[in-house]
Amino acid sequence: MSNNLESYYNLSVQVKDRRGLEDSLARMIENSVISDFRCNKCQQKVDIERRQLIAEPPNVLIVNLQRIIFNFDTFQNDKINTHFEFPNILDLKEYSFKHVMQKENHGEDVF
Repeated sequence: MSNNLESYYNLSVQVKDRRGLEDSLARMIENSVISDFRCNKCQQKVDIERRQLIAEPPNVLIVNLQRIIFNFDTFQNDKINTHFEFPNILDLKEYSFKHVMQKENHGEDVF
C-alpha cells in the first residue's frame, strides 16, 4: 500500500450519472484499477488500485461540479443540466482516510 498526501482547497466531483454530492463522494473513495502502471521501485508494469480519500479536510472546501463533458459522437463539449442534490450539512467523516481504513480493518499501522 502506498499513500500520497496532497493539500487541497477544492474538490472536483463527477456529476454525470450521479444523484448528488454524497453519491459523487462515495464513488470517489471506491477503488479503480489502472492497468500497465510502471512501478517506480521495480520498473515493471503492474495493475494498481487507486482511490481518493480525505486525510485532513480544509476549513473551507470549494466543490467544483464537472458539468462539462466531451461528447465523442459530436466532438463537442456538452453541459449536464440534470438535478444534483446537496446536503444541508456535509459530513466528510465517511470519506476520510482514517474512517475508511478502520472500516476495512487495516489497523493503526497505516495512519
